[in-house]
Amino acid sequence: MTVFKWQDGFRMLYTAITKRENSFVQRVSIASSNDLLTWKKHPEVVVEPDPRWYIRDPKVRKKAAFRDPFPWVVNGRDHATIT
Repeated sequence: MTVFKWQDGFRMLYTAITKRENSFVQRVSIASSNDLLTWKKHPEVVVEPDPRWYIRDPKVRKKAAFRDPFPWVVNGRDHATIT
């Protein structure tokens, strides 16, 4: 999870899982706050693992690790690493 200043408030990138997939696939989602105390989750997923490059079969691997987003800005463009 990473919290950062964004325009007139704050944003949080965090690792999200769903019970639908027994918490197997991890995705990066976003939430926003004006006061750092109350957060609103946004319904859209920011990014999820591409099945071409990540094992998404629970018989082969216990989790599709795709977490710990770290964002930064270069020349006005947003970037992020995900481990």
